[in-house]
Amino acid sequence: MKSHPSRLPGFTLVELLVVITIIVVLAALSITGASLFMKRAAAVKDASTLRQISMCINMYASDNNDYMPGPLFTGQTPVYGKALSTNIMEWRRLAECFAPYLGKEDPVSGEVITAMTSSWQKTPEQQNSPAFYMQQRLPMGEGTTFRNPWGMPAPAATELRIPMKLQTVLAQPQTSRTWAMTELDQLHPDIGTANWKSRVPPEMIHGDYRLALYFDGTVGKVNQDNSRK
Repeated sequence: MKSHPSRLPGFTLVELLVVITIIVVLAALSITGASLFMKRAAAVKDASTLRQISMCINMYASDNNDYMPGPLFTGQTPVYGKALSTNIMEWRRLAECFAPYLGKEDPVSGEVITAMTSSWQKTPEQQNSPAFYMQQRLPMGEGTTFRNPWGMPAPAATELRIPMKLQTVLAQPQTSRTWAMTELDQLHPDIGTANWKSRVPPEMIHGDYRLALYFDGTVGKVNQDNSRK
């Protein structure tokens, strides 16, 4: 009687395909998980940056007779620079105002204040792009009067050029519902035709929301139209 040879050890084609499929699925799940983790880490980093800026606003006001910094550019970069002045305009950068409170006692013009960078600003070109948009219309009282809390450049009326006092801002009924600054992207409703529009991210960097710092120091999520999420 003929004996049949025993089966050699190894995998069949079907078994190999099953193993490969399992490896691909596990790799996809790992990549998805890593991507979600990185997005969450970026959001945590950016929220921390905004809270740090809120702390700097309070320290600046404490050192400047309660006045907030200003007049400020609408789109703020994390790059240090002295005030820009002409006969009709004077603007300031937050990085100029806050550098001493962030460990930069004597920065040079053009230096990046890394503590003020957004998570997407990884290259020098990105770091020279605006990351935050400053609120231009703070509701005053219960009426329909608005004021730029950071002050206006000339040729605005003299009293409007001076930034508001922090305690005056905090005393307004709408303070807790009015953001002081938001993250910037090309979908931002207030960006208009700014010449730096093409230099900011094309979409909201956290997917379906952007982060906003409110005047009361809280950080929250806002929708594409900057309404609370």
